[in-house]
Amino acid sequence: MNRMRLLALALVVTSLACSHSGLGKGKSNSETEHYSKNIGNIYIGNQEYLDSLENINNNDVLILDMRDDEHDPDVKIFDSYKINDKVNMKRILNYLIEYEQDNPTEWDRSFDSMEYEWLVHNFAYFINYRVDRTKDVDFNNKDEEKYQKKLVRIKE
Repeated sequence: MNRMRLLALALVVTSLACSHSGLGKGKSNSETEHYSKNIGNIYIGNQEYLDSLENINNNDVLILDMRDDEHDPDVKIFDSYKINDKVNMKRILNYLIEYEQDNPTEWDRSFDSMEYEWLVHNFAYFINYRVDRTKDVDFNNKDEEKYQKKLVRIKE
């Protein structure tokens, strides 16, 4: 079995192992979103905004908005490895897509490629691979194509 197929198999196993508990959500204001379990508020903004936040809880999600970068628009989720519940991942990704729709920029990432990249980052982090780089996930435009590729082809 080659390395790519082994990685794909590991990602599938990791994905299936994630909890799928139903969690409610409700927006608390235009910059935050609250989930009732596991994750707290979601804060998205530039570094100055994130640095100004007080009373951040361990389960809050901090997202650095670098979508205005002229060379490679980007959004970075800090400590993304802490979120391994696919329901919460999907809610955060949907929030990012809504945020972009409400505040349009040149940032352009698909839901599927972001979800796949996040799973790859989490897997790499949990096998202790370059944890300094895999503890956070960033969704820059240049990685869109890279994470749209399929690792395993199913023959019909």
